[in-house]
Parts: sequence; C-alpha cells; structure tokens
Amino acid sequence: SGTELRELFRKAAGRPISIGTLYVVLGRLKQRGHLSVRDDSDADGRIRLYQLTQDGYRVWLEARGRFAELGSLPEGGPDAVPSNRLAGGLS
Repeated sequence: SGTELRELFRKAAGRPISIGTLYVVLGRLKQRGHLSVRDDSDADGRIRLYQLTQDGYRVWLEARGRFAELGSLPEGGPDAVPSNRLAGGLS
C-alpha cells in the first residue's frame, strides 16, 4: 500500500517523502507498465495494493545495477569519472 511504501522510503532514504510525491511517482510507474494496481479493503477501509510487473522488475534490476556502479566511483570527484559513465541515464 502507499502507506507501507512511504515508510519503506523513509527507512531507505533516511527522510520522508510527501504523499503527493509518492502518488505521482506511483501513477507514472503504472502508466509505463512497471506497476500493477489492485484496489482492496482492510479493517481501516479501502487500500490500493501495488506490485512490480515483469517489466518493472527488469527496470528495477537495471537501475539497481547503475546505482551500484555509482557507489564505486573513483575518488577525486566528478572530474575523475569518465564521461561515458555519466551519459547512460535511466529510461
């Protein structure tokens, strides 16, 4: 659910994300086919459940690999990084 995702983000990033920002991101991921969404209900009322699609999982793995590369950048700041390491971008 959005509430659970918001808490996961806070723990991972060490800072909160606004609910509005979270739902904009979730909406874009859904539009791109990276998330499936299912409405349900629990004891507190209506909830929306999110799950990565196969394509979303593939994109997540790709992004995770790129972030791992960033974690291994050489010391010396941006000037020490070959330009081809910065040009990839995420799609």
